[in-house]
Amino acid sequence: MRGVLRQFLVCGVVSVLLLPVTLGVVLGLGALLASLGDDAGAVACNRAALVIGVIWIVSVVATAVTSSIIVLESSDREPQGCRLSTDQQGHDSGAGDRRD
Repeated sequence: MRGVLRQFLVCGVVSVLLLPVTLGVVLGLGALLASLGDDAGAVACNRAALVIGVIWIVSVVATAVTSSIIVLESSDREPQGCRLSTDQQGHDSGAGDRRD
């Protein structure tokens, strides 16, 4: 399950970064077509830009939710290296600072 979430997060981050660029290109193309007199092409580009914008917003929300799930899932587990192991007498048996 964790691997699937990480793959989804990677796809989300890539789409969050690439969709605004695509949105800018499509809006620019629509403005170019409008200035050249192609009103039908400009309207099509504006509608495509609207769809891309909605997909981008959904992608941002999905990425944030996925990231939150991953963080909450990893905080439920105890980190491996945070506890010092002790022997039965209660003395530190780790390889920390020992003075002999």
